[in-house]
Amino acid sequence: METTIQRVPWWPFVLGGLALLAGGIVAIIWPDITLIVVIILWGSIALVDGVFTAVGGMFTRGGLRWFLLFAGVISAAIGAAILAWPDITALVLLYIIGAWAVLAGVMRVLAAMFWPEERKADKWLLVFSGLISVTLGVLILAWPAAGAVAIIWLIGIYAIIFGVLLVATGFNVRRLNT
Repeated sequence: METTIQRVPWWPFVLGGLALLAGGIVAIIWPDITLIVVIILWGSIALVDGVFTAVGGMFTRGGLRWFLLFAGVISAAIGAAILAWPDITALVLLYIIGAWAVLAGVMRVLAAMFWPEERKADKWLLVFSGLISVTLGVLILAWPAAGAVAIIWLIGIYAIIFGVLLVATGFNVRRLNT
């Protein structure tokens, strides 16, 4: 009896991860960046991540499809909201980023539950990236009044780790697709 490995699109993970890496590097290099730039940066990152996640969901089958689509739509909507109202306060921005990070992480962990069983090798990367995302979101929501530079560095470190994990997931998916 021959088993067929379900193909999962790899490129949305890589492109979303690269966007997160770029945002994280910018946040680390210029921690004194103005609030408006942080708002635009994170709104753009959430929007781009959401679009690539939703597009990846459209090319996936089964229960995994709906989790990826939902996570992508929510992430894109939050990113669009951030970009539509750039004059919001830092506290509100931190709550939005925290909520987005928690939701994006939870959806990735839930998506792993529907990950094809024969693709265990890349499932742990998806779970780990989701747990990292939830951890950052909870930290931001618990201590929103922390210093702006510390928050920017924390977000930058998160984006780099999350981006690396998504790129690794994408290339692992690509390797297993062949």
